[in-house]
Amino acid sequence: LQRLDKAMAKDKQHDIYLLQRFTGARQQEVAGLRRCDFVMKKGHRCITITPHEDRGMGTDGEAGGIKTTNSIRYIPLPTVLNTVWERCHSESKTPAFARTEKEKAFGENYRRRAWDRAKQASVPTGTHAMRDTVHQTLIDDGVTSDVVKMVTGKELSISDYLHANLDNMKLAVERFAELRPLDLGEESECLTV
Repeated sequence: LQRLDKAMAKDKQHDIYLLQRFTGARQQEVAGLRRCDFVMKKGHRCITITPHEDRGMGTDGEAGGIKTTNSIRYIPLPTVLNTVWERCHSESKTPAFARTEKEKAFGENYRRRAWDRAKQASVPTGTHAMRDTVHQTLIDDGVTSDVVKMVTGKELSISDYLHANLDNMKLAVERFAELRPLDLGEESECLTV
């Protein structure tokens, strides 16, 4: 992750990378966030992943741009992402991240850049590798699989439980941030921690 942090530090959509890196959310889930999707929930700064018409098509062809109904969730953000939350949070339904260079789907060009930079840094390619890293790191550190699944949106079984256990999810994302700290080197001015 530290090599990828440095490779992605100057990316024009660096906030998308940071949100994926610390939450394990899917690329389209993060790239399709609106400003109003940066919310306070039970005293925690969160993003909420919900379907909306501007996201485009989901993987099964449905409108709304999410993979499954299990993808609908709140994800508390670790404190390292407070500046991202502050930059993006508002009541507006406008996209949090602008599309770039002829993008048809949210984050489409970001995915390609992330892939190329991962290859250059000799780390696993594809934005899904970050999901696996968050998932496995938290499981290895003893976070219960239910909480890990709620954070990453992997194979959730009870969506109502997701909202009831936000405090444990917040502890999990903070723990991941401690175990896999952000290292941008001295070159980045993108994020103030």
